[in-house]
Parts: sequence; C-alpha cells; structure tokens
Amino acid sequence: MKIWKDISIRNTDRIAELYSENYKDLYVFGLKFTDDIELLKDAINDVFGDLCKKPEYLENALNKKGYLLICVKHKIMKLRQQYSRAAMMDVALSDPEYMSYDPQQEEIEYRDFLTLQKKIEHAVALLPARQKEIIRLRYFENLSCEEISERTGISVKTLYNTTYNALRVLKAEIKLIFIFILYFLFN
Repeated sequence: MKIWKDISIRNTDRIAELYSENYKDLYVFGLKFTDDIELLKDAINDVFGDLCKKPEYLENALNKKGYLLICVKHKIMKLRQQYSRAAMMDVALSDPEYMSYDPQQEEIEYRDFLTLQKKIEHAVALLPARQKEIIRLRYFENLSCEEISERTGISVKTLYNTTYNALRVLKAEIKLIFIFILYFLFN
C-alpha cells in the first residue's frame, strides 16, 4: 500500500516498482484485446508514462489494480485506432490514385456500371422463367442450394444443372463481363 501513497509525490522508483509488480498481469489482460505484442507493450508503457505525469489519477482510484487494467484496455483501443489511421495514410500516400480524386473518372465508372447493369438485366431476361427464378434466389437473395431446393421443390442435383445451364447462357450473352459479375455477386 505504501507504493500507492508514494506515487503522489512522483517517486520514479515507486512507479518502477509498481510497473514490475503489475506488468505480467497487465500483459496477460491486454492479450484479451490485441494479438499485436508491440502495440500491447506500447500501451502498458504509455500507461505508466502517463502515471509519471499525472500520478493523482491513480491516487484517487478506489481499486488501483482495476484502474491500471482499464487504463491498459483504453490505451490499446486508442493505439489501435492511431495505428489503423497511420496505415491508411501510408496506403494513401503510396497510391497516387488514392490521393487524386477525378470526378470525370468517377462519372465514367458510374456509366460503365450502368451499362453493365443493363447488360445483366438483358441477359437475365433471355433466361427461361425457371432459370431466372433460380439465379434470383441463388445470387440475389443469397440462398443456399438446399434452401432453394426446399423452397422450389427442385432436387439439388437438378438445381445444380439448371444453375449451370443458366450461367452458361449468361456467360455467352455477356462474354468477358461474366467474371466481373461473379466477383460482385460473391463479394
């Protein structure tokens, strides 16, 4: 208990002793919130660095150990946020396209998207009703083959064959854009 009272007079030896006594517990506790060992070590060190600057925070805490644990948790969350912002800035600075916004390019991409959407609608319209229904259920409502089978009464094997035939028609109609469509359907 002497350690807690001595902190208020900014005794660095006492803070070092407090650090040594609690480091392992704080480390184990911190692992619940991050797998990044360096971030965890930084968080613990920052907490004790803050204690050196403002020891009265710990002095006023009723549960000293609990206070340290909560400080470490909050510091981990704060550092995670700072690290992710820094990583985003690194990506932005290393990618010239990310940094330059071109409204004309955005307009072109939007028109390409609309053109693709029209091609998809046209190709799906060419399918027989049964194939249309299966494609809608499978790719637009994201139902599993088993769920579609239960809903429509079609066997799973027939469902696979019908889906294959529908996709073959769509692929022939849309050609290379088909890969682009599948990417968006599955992501």
